[in-house]
Amino acid sequence: MNRTNSYIFIFLAMIFSYHYFIQNTIEKQFSLTLFGYDNAKRPMSDSHMFTIRDIGMPSGVAEISTIIACILYFYKYISSWICIVLIFIFSAQRVFTNRHTIAQVIAGIICGIIYSYIYTSNNLSLLSFGIVIFIGLLLFLSILYKNNQEKDKSVNNVDNKTIISYLYEIIH
Repeated sequence: MNRTNSYIFIFLAMIFSYHYFIQNTIEKQFSLTLFGYDNAKRPMSDSHMFTIRDIGMPSGVAEISTIIACILYFYKYISSWICIVLIFIFSAQRVFTNRHTIAQVIAGIICGIIYSYIYTSNNLSLLSFGIVIFIGLLLFLSILYKNNQEKDKSVNNVDNKTIISYLYEIIH
C-alpha cells in the first residue's frame, strides 16, 4: 500500500470515528430539538428510558456508509454501481430491521452526500474536516439557542400569583 492509500484510509478511519461518535449525536439532538421526540424517535427503541439512542433522525449508519462509499468511489477504489449497492444495502438493512423509518434513512443519505462532497471537494484535507466540525458547532449552537428560548418562554409564562402561592405552600 503506497503512501496515498494509507493517507486515505487513515482519513476514512478519522471520518468514521468523528461522525459515529460526535457529529451524528449532534445531528440527532438537533433533530430532536427541531422536530420533537415523537417525530424524531426510532420505530423500535433501544431502551426503556429516554436516551439519545432512541432518536433516529438522521440514520447514522446510512450517513456514514454513504460518506465512506462516496469517498471510495471518488478515489476510484470502487465503481459507481458498487457505491450505490453498498449505500442501498446498509440503508435498507436499517429499515428492514425496524431501526429507522424510510425518512430517517433518506435524511442520513442526504447528510452523507453533503459531507462526502465537502470531504472530496477539498481533497480530504484538514480544511474539509474543519468545515464539517464547524457545521457541527453551528448545529450545537442552534440547539443551545432553541433550548434557551424554550426555557425563557416557560419562565415568562409563570405569573407572580403562582410564584407567591407556591412559596406560601413551601413555607407553611
